[in-house]
Amino acid sequence: MTVDGNSIQLSGVRVNNLQNVSVRIPWHQLTVVCGLSGSGKSSLAFDTLFAEGQRRYVETFSPYTRQFLDCLERPDADRIEGIPPAIAIRQNAWAQQSQGTVGSRTEIYDFLRSLFVRWGTEYCPECAVEVRAWNPQTVAQHFSDAEVAGRIMVAFPSQEAADVLLSRGFTRVLQSDRSGLAVVAVEEMEQNGECLVVVDRLKPGPDSRTRLVESLATAFFEGGEQCCVLTESTVAGAELVSVDHSEWYQSRFSREPVCSCCQRAVAHLNDALLNYRSLGQCSVCQGQGTVATFDLEAVADMAATVEGGAVLVWQEGPGRRQQKQVLESAAELGLRTGIPLAELSVQERRILQHGVAGSSFDGLDGLYQRCLESRAEAAAKLRKKWNSISRCSACNGTRLNEDARAVRLNEVSIADVLDLSVSRLSEWLQSLAARLPDVAGSSVLRQLRNRVSYLDDCGLGYVASSRALSTLSGGERQRVALTSALGSGLINTLFVLDEPTAGLHSSDASRVIRVAEQLRDCGNTVVVVEHHPDFIRAADHVVETGPAAGREGGQIVFEGRAGELVQSQTPTGKLLSRPTPGEALQSPPRRRPSGWLRFDNATCHNVIGVSGA
Repeated sequence: MTVDGNSIQLSGVRVNNLQNVSVRIPWHQLTVVCGLSGSGKSSLAFDTLFAEGQRRYVETFSPYTRQFLDCLERPDADRIEGIPPAIAIRQNAWAQQSQGTVGSRTEIYDFLRSLFVRWGTEYCPECAVEVRAWNPQTVAQHFSDAEVAGRIMVAFPSQEAADVLLSRGFTRVLQSDRSGLAVVAVEEMEQNGECLVVVDRLKPGPDSRTRLVESLATAFFEGGEQCCVLTESTVAGAELVSVDHSEWYQSRFSREPVCSCCQRAVAHLNDALLNYRSLGQCSVCQGQGTVATFDLEAVADMAATVEGGAVLVWQEGPGRRQQKQVLESAAELGLRTGIPLAELSVQERRILQHGVAGSSFDGLDGLYQRCLESRAEAAAKLRKKWNSISRCSACNGTRLNEDARAVRLNEVSIADVLDLSVSRLSEWLQSLAARLPDVAGSSVLRQLRNRVSYLDDCGLGYVASSRALSTLSGGERQRVALTSALGSGLINTLFVLDEPTAGLHSSDASRVIRVAEQLRDCGNTVVVVEHHPDFIRAADHVVETGPAAGREGGQIVFEGRAGELVQSQTPTGKLLSRPTPGEALQSPPRRRPSGWLRFDNATCHNVIGVSGA
């Protein structure tokens, strides 16, 4: 084989069933490896090309670092040259990641968090009132924007004694009297209860801006991160008070995000708050979005009654005690035990599932938790038999706690945005850019739009960013990984793909082909194990293994351009040369069904309320 500087050269490869083959993979081109199943395609693409590319990349690290990395074995070959660092995207990639989602894998979730941190607004989860953390500069700007007229008093709340305040240089306080507030000298103040210590009195204006900021800084420091500003003119959100029989408007500020209505403290708005792997995770499901429990509908016969043993998990092991408790305390719990479960009210079903607060009856959830904590064999057996996974009721499957869900941008939370399909997310980003000009020109929005566009181009416009990776098919996972690869901006890298069109309708295959071509056009070498005729025709270079499977395969039966493959007599060449590839295939005779599998109102992911047979 001729050695050149523009390709990957493999000589004498003997991996698995490959029989001492030699092949050339051109750099910066789209190469398709095709052939019969078992003919050696994956052995060439993954066990040779990817394995050697990753092995050489890992060897560039220090010996200390390499001990923490998984290194693939050196492929059995005489010579491998010109191979760049390699990334493999296989059909079973990240299938078991319990917390991985489409959004996290494609970095859509990361950029959405940046968007909400920069332009989002915190609200109190209980009062729905805007919550904000203030500092001297933002408070001064707040009154500057309000164009306050008249005098301003800057103060802070305190319960210190008069001599302490005097020692710190403060001479006036605001104390409550019968008519409201009154300005009194520190020496004359009453020594009981809280008062407002006056830091400064000034008139607003450009010349007093620096003085106002300094006074606010002093008030925040002395007041334990809290301060109070009183103005003679009205300000949005201010409370009307009487000071020395005159009307003033009082505004309270805190460096900590605290609700002005219920005084509930809220976490600071930052990236960690909106991350379900960090401070923002739901405390019940630990950021999983689901919990394991005894689900009522899964462990009960809904047509039977509680008295008739409808709850099957209560008929064995430690469940019998809870059955007895329900029958004895039905009236107290507010349960009707003599009618079918299907006819119980929503509240009664909720009692059976979650129990009653303040009561010894903790429902099926409590029974599952006791079985989980128990070391008894009967409890473990009961849990394994009736265990079911259900959506977390605390976060409604969003994985986020209530503080994170209360952050809003363009009137929606980040959980709402993640639940949008990719197509609808693109529309939301467009409307956001129209409403907020500052967002429109940001690099964060540009990166988000690129990744959403890549997903849509791959035929995944129906998938939500919150969709768990473990629920995707192999082909869907690969296309998500393609989006991640395009968004990474990597160049001079070898990407090895494993049938990215798997599970796709033929009309959607062209989208994936375009994405693979984009990856190539970025300056990468793309090798695809693929059977789809359109993908093979779109390739710059084609390698076919064969001529058969197993020991009869492992040879290179064709190497060249797709147009030349059509003229060859290889199995793939014959298939591509047919005007309609399926016309020569004979379908087996249809069998007559012996029965029907029926389903009613099936709902899962993007399947909603489907019935059929």
